[in-house]
Amino acid sequence: MIHILTSTKTILTVNVRAQESRSGDGAVEGVLSLKLKKQLLNDSFEEQQSYLDVAAIASYVSLNKLDQRQRFRASVDFIAQDNVDFSFTKGSSSSGLGYALALFQSWWETVLNKAGKFQYPIFATGEILTSGQINPILHLSEKIDSTCDYIESHRDNIPHFYFCYPKQNDTEMTVTQRKRLESLGGVLIPSERLQYTLGELLGDAYDGDPLGRWKPFKGLESFNYEDSPRYFGRDSELQSFRKSLKESSGIVTITGVSGAGKSSFVKAGLIPSLEKENKLLYCSYTILIDNTVLDSILESIGATWDIELATLKEVYQQSTEELLELVKSKSTISSKSCFICIDQFENIFSQKILIPDSDLNIIDKLSMIIENLDIVLCLDSEYLDEFLIKDIFVSKDIFQLRSEFPSYIWKEILTKQALFSGLTFEVNEQGISLDSVIIEEAILIKQALPVVGRLLELLFSIAEKEKSSILKFEFYKNIGGLTGTVVHLIESVFNRNNLNTALIPLFFESFIDIDKNDNVTLRRINTGHPNLVKLKPLTKDLQEVHLMLSETTSPTKAKYYYLAHPFLLQKLPAILDWKKNEKKYILWVKDVEGDFLKWIAQKNKRYDDVLTEKRSEVVNAFVSGYLEHKNNLVRERHLLSIAQTFRGALLKDNISNDSLQKFVNLSFLKNFRVINRNIISFLILIVLWNFA
Repeated sequence: MIHILTSTKTILTVNVRAQESRSGDGAVEGVLSLKLKKQLLNDSFEEQQSYLDVAAIASYVSLNKLDQRQRFRASVDFIAQDNVDFSFTKGSSSSGLGYALALFQSWWETVLNKAGKFQYPIFATGEILTSGQINPILHLSEKIDSTCDYIESHRDNIPHFYFCYPKQNDTEMTVTQRKRLESLGGVLIPSERLQYTLGELLGDAYDGDPLGRWKPFKGLESFNYEDSPRYFGRDSELQSFRKSLKESSGIVTITGVSGAGKSSFVKAGLIPSLEKENKLLYCSYTILIDNTVLDSILESIGATWDIELATLKEVYQQSTEELLELVKSKSTISSKSCFICIDQFENIFSQKILIPDSDLNIIDKLSMIIENLDIVLCLDSEYLDEFLIKDIFVSKDIFQLRSEFPSYIWKEILTKQALFSGLTFEVNEQGISLDSVIIEEAILIKQALPVVGRLLELLFSIAEKEKSSILKFEFYKNIGGLTGTVVHLIESVFNRNNLNTALIPLFFESFIDIDKNDNVTLRRINTGHPNLVKLKPLTKDLQEVHLMLSETTSPTKAKYYYLAHPFLLQKLPAILDWKKNEKKYILWVKDVEGDFLKWIAQKNKRYDDVLTEKRSEVVNAFVSGYLEHKNNLVRERHLLSIAQTFRGALLKDNISNDSLQKFVNLSFLKNFRVINRNIISFLILIVLWNFA
């Protein structure tokens, strides 16, 4: 039995009656009994309903992830002990903890039939947030006294009880009150989290997270199924996609740039919404990591329509047509439906996963022939052209997931996620709210969703340390806004890769360019670039945090890698140092490369009189620059790589072998103490160029 302590000293007993979930219901819903409207003022009724809504979500997130797959709806009623008249005063949020415990108890015992139960009656007071955080309340002393008075008058029926309250109010309890509660059989449970309270009440039977590690913001992680109550901003896209899914007769592909939220869209948005509409729907989500995709699909089909996986495989080995007939016959006589999502389908190209054409063909046919089977693929948009040209599936239904949002969508994402966890954004003296500042910055950045997610996570981490429920401008300033978030992400990747002094310049020289006005611009390098091999672990980590992007203009052309948010990199300390030390060198290299390209263009036009003069200028500049920079290992390697590029063009000229002997006799070569094969090749190249 759960009892709520009110500020009027009235003790209420909460009764929860489980109800069948209806189509369109949320993950968990608690609804105040309508008969309470006769006892409470209308404003009080609506206010308590809002506290009950928060408590319901807090109960939901306190369950383990497997149990969160089930939906729960309940009607909540309460009666005053000793038949006294009662009413809530305005702002009586302290009822929240009692609501949460009562809903959890009903769900735990009635719906889930879990082992373990609350051993004694519970007397609870505390404001609850959706995350499970328990906030302090007023009038604790009076509530302790009213609880003790009630227990003393009912000693025969209540020999033992739990007294649950906010830990932050613990110091308000006097020694006398503590002794009185304990002498009456009270077990005191002060707590900052609902999850911890449940761990104390249920002991080892509680299989949620007693430490309450649930966080309001996901950061760079994708939203999962259990995050569906706090997944916002995609309602219109979900509606559009579900319409496309119904109209399609084959496979539907969700595509979008890396970081657009495809996985979250399916796991936290699409699957829960489909389940709300169809309770007989079997949903499956898997990531393409090998060539067993058909096995995964057959396993889901078997689970939906009660067909042994071994049987499906055996029939498939005999005949694809027999497999189609078997599945069709079983699915036709059943009211169940099956939804299957294969995520990261681009791995078939990026990781060269070889899936037999026969497997892909039967998957395609299953999606077209079985009416109550939907198969969805998630594919990075950079591989879309290759996917379409290779014509893997007959179906060409493509759904593009947006990666950039208008301000009203950003507003929904930010404010609803914060409010879901009982957090708010600070409003400054000018009446400007912090979320509006974040939105203005986010709109200016392409593909900002991952960075905004990380920013919110950082803001909360500071607020949690400050024990604040307000996300403040001060926190935002300390982080450095979205710019600071990007810098923090890049530096964390750098530190994780233990970059040495040689690799950092190599990385920047590969991906960053500088002009004469000191502006940083973006450089793209393709998969054949020699530096990419050395930088592969770093680029992979940057891709994981969506700061390194890749694209290809067509399936027949090379893939290009480049940094996201290049203008934000102006603030990265490592880049500032690099610019200071390397600017002169980078500008010189750009001039040399530019001259070489001009020479090639003129050479192709057969302006022979210009050819010799321009070639001489380039060689002289390159030789003098090489002598200046050869003692810097990174620069030397960079210059040698440029020389190799020059060499590719020069080999097309029929340079005579006589020039080789002329080069060997040059006194210029004798000045080197150590003769390195690469250096010799480089110098031979220069002389051949000059004497040809």
